[in-house]
Amino acid sequence: MNASIQNRNQSYLSIIGKLSEKRKLIFQLIRSNEPCTSVDIRNKHHIPINEITGRVTELKFLCLIEEADIKKNQHSQHNNTAYSTVKSLSRRIDLINQKYAELRDYRDQIINDYNLGLNDATKEILNKELKKTYYKINALTKVLKTIEA
Repeated sequence: MNASIQNRNQSYLSIIGKLSEKRKLIFQLIRSNEPCTSVDIRNKHHIPINEITGRVTELKFLCLIEEADIKKNQHSQHNNTAYSTVKSLSRRIDLINQKYAELRDYRDQIINDYNLGLNDATKEILNKELKKTYYKINALTKVLKTIEA
């Protein structure tokens, strides 16, 4: 295997090791039961659903898991999203770049709305949303730099 690919893969595995304990637990449960829903994890491991869904959102943002399938919830008969772990670093980089582009587009939309000359209350809301978007963009940039290091 090419040395740069080997280094990249080691970097990917080291990121998983740096996850918080709760994130790491949910990541490992998804990996061992994939594709699985948050409800599947709750039912099988008796973890409160609110502890699962928050970690799933965080892991999706970090592009460590991705949507894999749709499963029908046996109790509610509603569809639930099933997740699987991202298997390769190149796939993770693609997901990060996609998310980064979406955030940039969203940021541009907020700036355009702000420049329309809306009232002060609306501008304040847009400012807060813009700050959140910049934070997310910076967080993804840090993740990508960590991967590429």
